[in-house]
Amino acid sequence: MELFHKDFLLPLNDICMKMRLVIILLFFFLNGYTQKRDDDYKKMIDSAISIKAIQLFELAPKTINGSISKTSLYLINEDDLPYKYSSTFENIIFRYIDVYKTKNKKILKKGIFAWKILTSLKNDTFIVTIIDFTITYKKRNYKYANGGGAKTTFQYSCQENKWILRESTSSGI
Repeated sequence: MELFHKDFLLPLNDICMKMRLVIILLFFFLNGYTQKRDDDYKKMIDSAISIKAIQLFELAPKTINGSISKTSLYLINEDDLPYKYSSTFENIIFRYIDVYKTKNKKILKKGIFAWKILTSLKNDTFIVTIIDFTITYKKRNYKYANGGGAKTTFQYSCQENKWILRESTSSGI
């Protein structure tokens, strides 16, 4: 004895196919939307790094011929992992390092200059804090020497539907 007639299952399969199609389209739409938001996040952090780099050039020592000397900086995130900066600067070489990897201890014994990038979101305000560090590794200890930093603030505008740069302040020791 059949529970359902074979003609009854045909519309059910058609409904399942439509639901699958709707779910797939919804997935791609949401994935595209979240990707745009992630790009905004990265753009704001990269903008803060650019502002800090420009401020560095204003204070950078000049070489004998008057040009700014090349500087190597390591970019790390809140977890001391490498941060990939997507733009370029003429006189700054941004490098990437995982501070706690054993293969990098040799580099750290000499000491490196690094910018640690911290982010926070409060209501409609996104803050990017960049801390200047010298990082060394000696006698099985990591030593961080703070040299100042910068704080860049963005605020979300509902009218314009985008993030707007509000201020950027720099401080040093």
